[in-house]
Amino acid sequence: MNWEPPGAGGRNYGWRLREGRAAYDARTTSAYQPLTEPIHDYPRSDGMSITGGVVYRGGALNPMFNGRYFFADYVAGRVFTIGLALDARQEARAVDVLELTDLLGGTTELGLIASFGVDADAEIYLVSYSRGRILKIVP
Repeated sequence: MNWEPPGAGGRNYGWRLREGRAAYDARTTSAYQPLTEPIHDYPRSDGMSITGGVVYRGGALNPMFNGRYFFADYVAGRVFTIGLALDARQEARAVDVLELTDLLGGTTELGLIASFGVDADAEIYLVSYSRGRILKIVP
């Protein structure tokens, strides 16, 4: 996952040369340097396709989730949340990565998460492609 501080713009995160920190296609060259490192990635053994998510701003879940980013891995059927710590320059580092898969019913219940959404109250929904359902995250 990448982080773009306010007003920074134009960073090169390395696509197609790499996915996260892992090499991907060495046949191409970088359009420009420097490459910006992700704030979080994980090995292929943990998943293979991140489904970008949303920042929680609702009121139904435990307050510990406020401001945290929720995301999933489509292939693995896993759901995670991640916190950020910002320094004085507004650069971020990932903190407190939590897996929520079992808490949300497990991979069988969740299926392959294709998308996220929020309702008018800023509560989070997951789109389960393989189950053909929209699931709401509730306490």
